[in-house]
Amino acid sequence: MFRKSGALSSEMNKDNLLRLTLTEAISCEKRIIELYEYAALFATSAYSLSLDGVGIYEILGALFEPERNEIPCEGALPENVERIRCYTEVLASVDRAIFVSLFAQALAERGLTLTESDFLPSADGEESFTYVKNRLADEAYDVLSQDFSDPRVFYAADLREAARAVKDGRVAYCLLPLEERGGVRIGSVSELLYSFDLKINAVTPVFGFDGNADMKYALVSRFFTVPEINEDDDRYLEIRLPLSDNAVLTELMSAVSALGVSIYRINSSTAQTEEGKGSVLSVVLTSAGGSFAPLLTYLSVFMPSYTAVGIYNNLE
Repeated sequence: MFRKSGALSSEMNKDNLLRLTLTEAISCEKRIIELYEYAALFATSAYSLSLDGVGIYEILGALFEPERNEIPCEGALPENVERIRCYTEVLASVDRAIFVSLFAQALAERGLTLTESDFLPSADGEESFTYVKNRLADEAYDVLSQDFSDPRVFYAADLREAARAVKDGRVAYCLLPLEERGGVRIGSVSELLYSFDLKINAVTPVFGFDGNADMKYALVSRFFTVPEINEDDDRYLEIRLPLSDNAVLTELMSAVSALGVSIYRINSSTAQTEEGKGSVLSVVLTSAGGSFAPLLTYLSVFMPSYTAVGIYNNLE
Protein backbone atom coordinates (compact mmCIF):
# COMPACT_ATOMS: atom_id res chain seq x y z
CA MET A 1 0.00 0.00 0.00
CA PHE A 2 2.83 2.39 0.86
CA ARG A 3 6.33 2.89 -0.53
CA LYS A 4 9.02 1.21 1.54
CA SER A 5 11.28 4.23 1.55
CA GLY A 6 11.34 7.85 0.59
CA ALA A 7 10.39 11.24 1.95
CA LEU A 8 6.71 10.27 2.31
CA SER A 9 7.38 7.01 4.13
CA SER A 10 6.32 6.86 7.78
CA GLU A 11 7.55 3.74 9.55
CA MET A 12 5.56 4.62 12.68
CA ASN A 13 2.27 4.80 10.79
CA LYS A 14 3.01 1.57 8.97
CA ASP A 15 3.92 -0.22 12.20
CA ASN A 16 0.74 1.03 13.87
CA LEU A 17 -1.38 -0.12 10.95
CA LEU A 18 0.29 -3.53 11.05
CA ARG A 19 -0.45 -3.87 14.77
CA LEU A 20 -4.07 -2.90 14.14
CA THR A 21 -4.29 -5.50 11.37
CA LEU A 22 -2.92 -8.21 13.67
CA THR A 23 -5.43 -7.22 16.33
CA GLU A 24 -8.23 -7.33 13.77
CA ALA A 25 -7.07 -10.76 12.57
CA ILE A 26 -7.52 -12.11 16.10
CA SER A 27 -10.94 -10.46 16.23
CA CYS A 28 -11.83 -12.05 12.89
CA GLU A 29 -11.06 -15.52 14.19
CA LYS A 30 -13.24 -14.84 17.23
CA ARG A 31 -16.04 -13.86 14.84
CA ILE A 32 -15.57 -17.07 12.85
CA ILE A 33 -15.90 -19.15 16.02
CA GLU A 34 -19.13 -17.35 16.96
CA LEU A 35 -20.46 -17.76 13.43
CA TYR A 36 -19.54 -21.46 13.47
CA GLU A 37 -21.54 -22.10 16.63
CA TYR A 38 -24.44 -20.06 15.29
CA ALA A 39 -24.36 -21.92 11.96
CA ALA A 40 -24.28 -25.32 13.70
CA LEU A 41 -27.39 -24.39 15.67
CA PHE A 42 -29.22 -23.41 12.48
CA ALA A 43 -28.02 -26.54 10.67
CA THR A 44 -29.43 -28.80 13.39
CA SER A 45 -32.82 -27.12 13.09
CA ALA A 46 -32.70 -27.19 9.29
CA TYR A 47 -31.87 -30.90 9.24
CA SER A 48 -34.76 -31.66 11.58
CA LEU A 49 -37.14 -29.77 9.29
CA SER A 50 -35.83 -31.67 6.27
CA LEU A 51 -36.63 -34.97 7.97
CA ASP A 52 -40.22 -33.74 8.22
CA GLY A 53 -40.29 -33.26 4.45
CA VAL A 54 -39.85 -29.47 4.42
CA GLY A 55 -38.19 -28.13 1.25
CA ILE A 56 -35.08 -25.99 1.20
CA TYR A 57 -36.89 -22.74 0.39
CA GLU A 58 -39.36 -23.31 3.22
CA ILE A 59 -36.48 -24.13 5.57
CA LEU A 60 -34.61 -20.96 4.72
CA GLY A 61 -37.78 -18.91 5.05
CA ALA A 62 -38.57 -20.43 8.43
CA LEU A 63 -35.10 -20.02 9.95
CA PHE A 64 -33.68 -16.86 8.45
CA GLU A 65 -34.88 -13.32 8.88
CA PRO A 66 -32.25 -11.02 7.36
CA GLU A 67 -31.29 -8.12 9.59
CA ARG A 68 -29.59 -4.88 8.70
CA ASN A 69 -28.47 -3.47 12.03
CA GLU A 70 -26.80 -0.08 11.90
CA ILE A 71 -23.67 -0.01 14.00
CA PRO A 72 -23.62 2.95 16.41
CA CYS A 73 -20.64 5.24 16.02
CA GLU A 74 -20.83 6.99 19.38
CA GLY A 75 -17.64 8.84 20.25
CA ALA A 76 -16.34 8.86 16.68
CA LEU A 77 -15.33 12.06 15.02
CA PRO A 78 -18.27 13.29 12.90
CA GLU A 79 -16.17 13.32 9.74
CA ASN A 80 -15.29 9.63 10.27
CA VAL A 81 -18.82 8.23 10.78
CA GLU A 82 -19.42 7.40 7.11
CA ARG A 83 -15.93 5.95 6.77
CA ILE A 84 -16.54 3.68 9.76
CA ARG A 85 -19.83 2.56 8.26
CA CYS A 86 -18.02 1.59 5.06
CA TYR A 87 -15.83 -0.75 7.12
CA THR A 88 -18.73 -2.22 9.09
CA GLU A 89 -20.95 -2.77 6.05
CA VAL A 90 -18.25 -4.77 4.29
CA LEU A 91 -17.62 -6.70 7.51
CA ALA A 92 -21.33 -7.50 7.82
CA SER A 93 -21.42 -8.83 4.24
CA VAL A 94 -18.43 -11.08 4.89
CA ASP A 95 -20.00 -12.24 8.18
CA ARG A 96 -23.13 -13.29 6.29
CA ALA A 97 -21.13 -15.10 3.61
CA ILE A 98 -18.96 -16.99 6.11
CA PHE A 99 -22.06 -17.88 8.11
CA VAL A 100 -23.70 -19.38 5.00
CA SER A 101 -20.52 -21.29 4.15
CA LEU A 102 -20.35 -22.73 7.66
CA PHE A 103 -24.09 -23.45 7.62
CA ALA A 104 -23.76 -25.46 4.38
CA GLN A 105 -20.76 -27.32 5.81
CA ALA A 106 -22.56 -28.14 9.07
CA LEU A 107 -25.65 -29.23 7.17
CA ALA A 108 -23.58 -31.63 5.05
CA GLU A 109 -21.99 -33.06 8.20
CA ARG A 110 -25.51 -33.90 9.41
CA GLY A 111 -26.37 -35.70 6.19
CA LEU A 112 -28.05 -33.00 4.09
CA THR A 113 -25.93 -31.56 1.27
CA LEU A 114 -27.23 -28.49 -0.47
CA THR A 115 -27.07 -28.76 -4.26
CA GLU A 116 -27.47 -26.32 -7.11
CA SER A 117 -30.56 -28.22 -8.23
CA ASP A 118 -32.24 -27.27 -4.93
CA PHE A 119 -32.32 -23.68 -6.20
CA LEU A 120 -32.35 -24.09 -9.99
CA PRO A 121 -35.36 -26.14 -11.15
CA SER A 122 -34.65 -28.39 -14.11
CA ALA A 123 -36.85 -30.44 -16.42
CA ASP A 124 -36.54 -33.07 -19.12
CA GLY A 125 -37.78 -31.24 -22.18
CA GLU A 126 -38.41 -32.72 -25.60
CA GLU A 127 -35.37 -32.74 -27.84
CA SER A 128 -36.76 -30.04 -30.12
CA PHE A 129 -34.72 -27.02 -31.22
CA THR A 130 -35.22 -23.86 -33.20
CA TYR A 131 -32.86 -21.18 -34.47
CA VAL A 132 -32.34 -18.74 -37.31
CA LYS A 133 -30.42 -20.72 -39.90
CA ASN A 134 -26.98 -19.46 -40.88
CA ARG A 135 -23.47 -20.87 -40.90
CA LEU A 136 -22.61 -19.82 -37.36
CA ALA A 137 -25.89 -21.10 -35.95
CA ASP A 138 -25.43 -24.41 -37.77
CA GLU A 139 -21.96 -24.72 -36.22
CA ALA A 140 -23.37 -24.00 -32.75
CA TYR A 141 -26.16 -26.53 -33.27
CA ASP A 142 -23.66 -29.24 -34.23
CA VAL A 143 -21.87 -28.70 -30.90
CA LEU A 144 -24.82 -28.08 -28.58
CA SER A 145 -26.96 -30.96 -29.85
CA GLN A 146 -24.27 -33.62 -29.25
CA ASP A 147 -25.59 -34.50 -25.78
CA PHE A 148 -29.06 -35.29 -27.14
CA SER A 149 -30.03 -38.69 -28.56
CA ASP A 150 -32.76 -37.62 -31.00
CA PRO A 151 -32.60 -33.87 -31.65
CA ARG A 152 -35.12 -32.31 -34.06
CA VAL A 153 -34.72 -28.82 -35.42
CA PHE A 154 -37.18 -26.24 -36.78
CA TYR A 155 -35.98 -23.00 -38.33
CA ALA A 156 -37.24 -19.61 -37.22
CA ALA A 157 -37.59 -16.42 -39.25
CA ASP A 158 -35.89 -14.25 -36.61
CA LEU A 159 -34.52 -14.36 -33.07
CA ARG A 160 -37.74 -13.15 -31.45
CA GLU A 161 -39.71 -15.89 -33.17
CA ALA A 162 -37.21 -18.49 -31.90
CA ALA A 163 -37.37 -17.19 -28.33
CA ARG A 164 -41.17 -16.92 -28.45
CA ALA A 165 -41.44 -20.55 -29.57
CA VAL A 166 -39.58 -21.60 -26.41
CA LYS A 167 -41.58 -19.25 -24.20
CA ASP A 168 -44.85 -20.65 -25.55
CA GLY A 169 -43.71 -24.26 -25.15
CA ARG A 170 -43.80 -25.10 -28.85
CA VAL A 171 -40.14 -26.21 -28.71
CA ALA A 172 -37.87 -27.01 -25.77
CA TYR A 173 -34.74 -25.14 -26.84
CA CYS A 174 -33.57 -22.34 -29.05
CA LEU A 175 -30.11 -21.18 -30.07
CA LEU A 176 -29.36 -17.48 -29.74
CA PRO A 177 -26.18 -15.52 -30.51
CA LEU A 178 -25.05 -14.37 -27.08
CA GLU A 179 -21.75 -12.54 -27.48
CA GLU A 180 -19.86 -10.86 -30.28
CA ARG A 181 -16.10 -10.77 -30.70
CA GLY A 182 -14.40 -9.63 -27.50
CA GLY A 183 -17.17 -10.90 -25.21
CA VAL A 184 -19.61 -8.05 -25.89
CA ARG A 185 -23.14 -9.11 -25.05
CA ILE A 186 -25.76 -8.63 -27.77
CA GLY A 187 -28.28 -6.22 -26.27
CA SER A 188 -31.31 -7.43 -28.21
CA VAL A 189 -30.67 -11.02 -27.09
CA SER A 190 -30.25 -9.98 -23.45
CA GLU A 191 -33.60 -8.21 -23.79
CA LEU A 192 -35.23 -11.42 -25.09
CA LEU A 193 -33.83 -13.45 -22.19
CA TYR A 194 -35.18 -10.88 -19.75
CA SER A 195 -38.59 -10.37 -21.38
CA PHE A 196 -39.36 -14.07 -21.82
CA ASP A 197 -37.62 -15.23 -18.59
CA LEU A 198 -35.48 -17.73 -20.49
CA LYS A 199 -32.54 -19.64 -19.00
CA ILE A 200 -29.09 -20.30 -20.44
CA ASN A 201 -28.29 -24.03 -20.47
CA ALA A 202 -25.00 -24.08 -22.37
CA VAL A 203 -22.63 -21.75 -24.22
CA THR A 204 -20.24 -22.54 -27.06
CA PRO A 205 -17.88 -20.44 -29.20
CA VAL A 206 -18.27 -20.50 -32.97
CA PHE A 207 -15.64 -19.37 -35.47
CA GLY A 208 -17.20 -19.70 -38.91
CA PHE A 209 -15.79 -21.10 -42.12
CA ASP A 210 -12.65 -18.92 -42.08
CA GLY A 211 -12.14 -19.18 -38.28
CA ASN A 212 -12.43 -15.44 -37.68
CA ALA A 213 -16.00 -15.06 -36.41
CA ASP A 214 -15.24 -15.60 -32.70
CA MET A 215 -18.82 -15.38 -31.42
CA LYS A 216 -20.64 -17.32 -28.71
CA TYR A 217 -24.02 -18.98 -29.01
CA ALA A 218 -26.26 -19.99 -26.12
CA LEU A 219 -28.62 -22.92 -25.77
CA VAL A 220 -31.71 -21.48 -24.10
CA SER A 221 -34.86 -22.97 -22.57
CA ARG A 222 -37.49 -22.29 -19.92
CA PHE A 223 -35.62 -24.35 -17.31
CA PHE A 224 -32.09 -24.93 -16.05
CA THR A 225 -29.71 -27.73 -16.97
CA VAL A 226 -27.30 -28.14 -14.06
CA PRO A 227 -23.95 -29.48 -15.33
CA GLU A 228 -22.00 -32.05 -13.40
CA ILE A 229 -19.20 -30.79 -11.18
CA ASN A 230 -15.76 -31.78 -12.43
CA GLU A 231 -12.48 -30.39 -11.15
CA ASP A 232 -11.24 -29.50 -14.64
CA ASP A 233 -14.35 -27.56 -15.66
CA ASP A 234 -14.79 -23.82 -15.53
CA ARG A 235 -18.37 -23.42 -14.36
CA TYR A 236 -20.46 -20.26 -14.64
CA LEU A 237 -23.53 -18.99 -12.87
CA GLU A 238 -25.28 -15.98 -14.37
CA ILE A 239 -27.62 -13.85 -12.27
CA ARG A 240 -29.53 -10.62 -12.68
CA LEU A 241 -29.93 -7.94 -10.00
CA PRO A 242 -31.98 -4.76 -9.94
CA LEU A 243 -29.99 -1.58 -9.87
CA SER A 244 -32.50 0.30 -7.76
CA ASP A 245 -30.28 -0.37 -4.74
CA ASN A 246 -26.75 0.90 -5.28
CA ALA A 247 -25.43 -1.30 -2.46
CA VAL A 248 -26.20 -4.64 -4.14
CA LEU A 249 -22.98 -4.79 -6.14
CA THR A 250 -20.83 -3.80 -3.15
CA GLU A 251 -22.42 -6.51 -1.03
CA LEU A 252 -22.05 -9.15 -3.71
CA MET A 253 -18.38 -8.37 -4.29
CA SER A 254 -17.72 -8.50 -0.54
CA ALA A 255 -19.39 -11.89 -0.20
CA VAL A 256 -18.39 -13.98 -3.19
CA SER A 257 -14.75 -14.68 -2.30
CA ALA A 258 -15.81 -16.03 1.10
CA LEU A 259 -18.05 -18.49 -0.76
CA GLY A 260 -15.35 -19.83 -3.06
CA VAL A 261 -16.59 -17.93 -6.12
CA SER A 262 -15.19 -15.08 -8.21
CA ILE A 263 -16.81 -12.52 -10.47
CA TYR A 264 -16.12 -13.16 -14.15
CA ARG A 265 -18.07 -10.35 -15.80
CA ILE A 266 -20.45 -7.52 -14.92
CA ASN A 267 -22.71 -5.66 -17.33
CA SER A 268 -25.46 -3.14 -16.79
CA SER A 269 -28.36 -2.72 -19.18
CA THR A 270 -31.83 -1.29 -19.49
CA ALA A 271 -34.78 -3.68 -19.73
CA GLN A 272 -38.52 -3.41 -19.90
CA THR A 273 -40.16 -4.20 -16.56
CA GLU A 274 -43.76 -4.16 -15.37
CA GLU A 275 -43.14 -0.65 -14.06
CA GLY A 276 -41.53 0.47 -17.33
CA LYS A 277 -37.89 0.73 -18.33
CA GLY A 278 -35.50 -0.21 -15.54
CA SER A 279 -31.77 -0.74 -15.08
CA VAL A 280 -30.55 -4.24 -14.31
CA LEU A 281 -27.16 -5.67 -13.49
CA SER A 282 -26.03 -8.87 -15.18
CA VAL A 283 -23.33 -10.72 -13.24
CA VAL A 284 -21.49 -13.84 -14.41
CA LEU A 285 -19.73 -15.70 -11.60
CA THR A 286 -17.26 -18.51 -12.01
CA SER A 287 -16.17 -21.47 -9.91
CA ALA A 288 -13.39 -23.82 -10.97
CA GLY A 289 -14.83 -27.24 -10.26
CA GLY A 290 -16.87 -26.11 -7.24
CA SER A 291 -20.55 -25.87 -6.38
CA PHE A 292 -22.55 -22.65 -6.44
CA ALA A 293 -24.96 -24.01 -3.79
CA PRO A 294 -23.57 -21.89 -0.89
CA LEU A 295 -23.74 -18.76 -3.05
CA LEU A 296 -27.30 -19.59 -4.10
CA THR A 297 -28.16 -20.00 -0.42
CA TYR A 298 -26.66 -16.59 0.33
CA LEU A 299 -28.56 -14.97 -2.54
CA SER A 300 -31.85 -16.60 -1.55
CA VAL A 301 -31.58 -15.37 2.03
CA PHE A 302 -29.81 -12.03 1.81
CA MET A 303 -30.40 -10.87 -1.78
CA PRO A 304 -33.81 -12.33 -2.67
CA SER A 305 -34.34 -9.81 -5.47
CA TYR A 306 -31.84 -11.71 -7.63
CA THR A 307 -32.89 -13.77 -10.66
CA ALA A 308 -30.92 -16.77 -11.84
CA VAL A 309 -30.36 -16.57 -15.60
CA GLY A 310 -28.26 -19.62 -16.32
CA ILE A 311 -25.68 -22.16 -15.23
CA TYR A 312 -23.27 -23.67 -17.70
CA ASN A 313 -19.74 -24.89 -18.38
CA ASN A 314 -17.20 -23.29 -20.63
CA LEU A 315 -17.23 -25.48 -23.72
CA GLU A 316 -14.09 -24.00 -25.28
